Amino acid sequence: MKGTWHLLAFSALLAVAVKTWHLIVVVIVFVWLWHLMKQSRLTPAQVIVICTGIIFFYWFTGFQTPKNEQVQANSGEIIGLTGNIVSEVRVKSYGLEFVLKGDDQNDYLVSYFSKGDVNADVLNQLQTGASCNLKGKVEIPESSSNPGQFNYQNYLRNKGIQYLFQVQVETNSSVNCTGSSFLQQVYNVRQFVLSKANDNLSSFTAGWVKALVLGDNEGIDPGTIELFQRFGLSHLLAISGLHVGLLVGGLYYVFVKFNIVTKEKAQTLILLIVALYPLIGGGSPSVWRASLMTMFTIVLVKIRVPLQVTDIVSLTFLLLYLIDPPNLYQLGFQFSFLVSFALLLSQKLWNNTRPMYQILLVSFISSLSILPIQVYNFYYFNPVSLLVNLIIVPYFSFYVMPFMLLLLLLSLTFPDLVSFLDVVFRLSHETVLQILELMDKFLFFPWVIGKFPLAFFIPYYLLFIMMMVSIGENKKKKAFLLGSCLTMLLVTISLKPYVSPQGTITMLDVGQGDSFIIELPYRKGVIMIDAAGSLDGNFEPSNKRFEQVIKPFLYSRGIARIDQVILTHPDLDHVGSFPYLLDDFNIEKLIISDLYELPEDLQNKMQNKIEIVRVSDKDKISIGTSVFNVLHPGNSNDLFGTNETSLVVFTKIGGLRWLFTGDIDEGVESLLLKKYPNLKADVLKVAHHGSKTSTSEAWIDQLTPKYAWVSVGANNSYGHPNPDVIRRLRDNRVVLLRTDKLGAIQYNFSGNKGTLYRYSP
Repeated sequence: MKGTWHLLAFSALLAVAVKTWHLIVVVIVFVWLWHLMKQSRLTPAQVIVICTGIIFFYWFTGFQTPKNEQVQANSGEIIGLTGNIVSEVRVKSYGLEFVLKGDDQNDYLVSYFSKGDVNADVLNQLQTGASCNLKGKVEIPESSSNPGQFNYQNYLRNKGIQYLFQVQVETNSSVNCTGSSFLQQVYNVRQFVLSKANDNLSSFTAGWVKALVLGDNEGIDPGTIELFQRFGLSHLLAISGLHVGLLVGGLYYVFVKFNIVTKEKAQTLILLIVALYPLIGGGSPSVWRASLMTMFTIVLVKIRVPLQVTDIVSLTFLLLYLIDPPNLYQLGFQFSFLVSFALLLSQKLWNNTRPMYQILLVSFISSLSILPIQVYNFYYFNPVSLLVNLIIVPYFSFYVMPFMLLLLLLSLTFPDLVSFLDVVFRLSHETVLQILELMDKFLFFPWVIGKFPLAFFIPYYLLFIMMMVSIGENKKKKAFLLGSCLTMLLVTISLKPYVSPQGTITMLDVGQGDSFIIELPYRKGVIMIDAAGSLDGNFEPSNKRFEQVIKPFLYSRGIARIDQVILTHPDLDHVGSFPYLLDDFNIEKLIISDLYELPEDLQNKMQNKIEIVRVSDKDKISIGTSVFNVLHPGNSNDLFGTNETSLVVFTKIGGLRWLFTGDIDEGVESLLLKKYPNLKADVLKVAHHGSKTSTSEAWIDQLTPKYAWVSVGANNSYGHPNPDVIRRLRDNRVVLLRTDKLGAIQYNFSGNKGTLYRYSP
């Protein structure tokens, strides 16, 4: 039955869709199948194949879902863990990392931290396939506690990993492993090649060789990796069809051109090399796809069984899925196969065109084929990436990749010859990266769309397919119309907040700090109150909190512009992310008190870019129809500490009265009670993260809040919120909502009515 492999692959995709999108997808799929059968485009037998496939893959995926109730009770305790190492033992900057399948059938990501070189005895014991008895702490991976935040727990679960396990390195008996498997010999080859690259090449060149040939990105600067991600170039850093194609083509040319072996033996040798290459090349989904496709092609040629390339892609997809179902949930797997199918099905469009137009068309098709998934996960699309891909992809295809293969080959065979070539590559590639950085500085205009709605996936791909068909049939007007509809679909998603009567107030879970985002209905204003920062391991300011929490949240809400940022006082846990906000977002106004001292470097950075508005008590901040009343501080000389000079802001939004208090103490609370004897609040932002120095009994008695919002870090060293503060709030029947227990807190409102939500960690 022609096309059966396509149908089975399609069934696997639909099975996951059914598990994800449930009834709506089931109805659409079966109505569509019925329509195709009535139009004689599918036979009843093919429909049966699809339906059977959906049921089988749905069951298979569910059957493979691991259970983890058994280990949860031991989370954080020192325990013994027995099982077998089922992955390569990778050397990281902090020590070692590998996956161990426990005797309880759960998979653990094991970390062995070492301040210096890892003990040789430990290295000799930790071998792939070894049977191990380890001692250490088991942990459940962190899930996301904020909308838009990366969910590490789901990421590991999609790799089939349920738990983290940290070996207790202080104890000599923490590692007791014996044995190994054949795979360890393959990984030994990988480690040998990696060491040769390190020994014979400069660190810069070695980093690129290891990344592009051996699938190890550890040697590439994190800033460069982020740069490639921003321009949609991450696929160039993952081993894929391009890399495998160059490897196979080069080997075949050498074997046959120099009469080393016959064509038939060359095919057999290449088959064996390609079978091992995914293990040597890091084992990413893209390298497995490319290698398996090559193996299928060679085998089918040798046994003279004709199959279309789309059949081979489908067979590869099914094999990888059946071997490891969680593959299907990995972005690399999804991107790799979507782009492959899109390019194969549109081959007639770009196959016979001029080289430059072909590159542009391939880049265009590749980008549009994965755009919904990209926006669904990263919330933005950079239109300029199409232009950048047009320049960078040929550069990598015809220069960087062949150069990397040549340098690696020479470093293994004639290491004395690589020095000059190393310098040539370093100079040329550093220049290209500098140009890319300049393009990032002047040409990075992200279209922040927000989360791509699942309901829009089907119309998007229907329009995309129809547009490509029209281009293939040279129906330019129809193609332009469909392309315009595709663009309007994206514009509609972007404009949704501007036509929505719903507003939102969010208290982000930023650990021990404050960050509140207020989104007014119809996007009439976005106000941010404080921007919590963080420190790195050396106690220096870090962008970690901004990159992991604040920026993803804003992007997920489709926010690229902030109308007003209110900074209550200059402590790092309230303002540390503001400098990073300046770099990535358009900010209209900065609101600070008259007593706030701006650092000189920050003033210079904001010069002529942002309007700085200084306020004091009794001033009003207006945006849209909302008014924020400044209650504190005045110009008093009695206030010396930064906490005492915190801006206190009162507003009415969504039918509730809100009081944002910064880090004020009981003394300021008493001052405010005297100054505003009729002050009431429905929602109180508990001052100073629930410190014992604030939230007095008199303060609660007068305000009579219904809800108390506490932004506080889990297990913080300050003991916040203080037990006495919690007791006082509960005695007054105030509902306590704290980020360390509930994650981000949101109030969604329309008019004067709203609902509170928790984003549970």
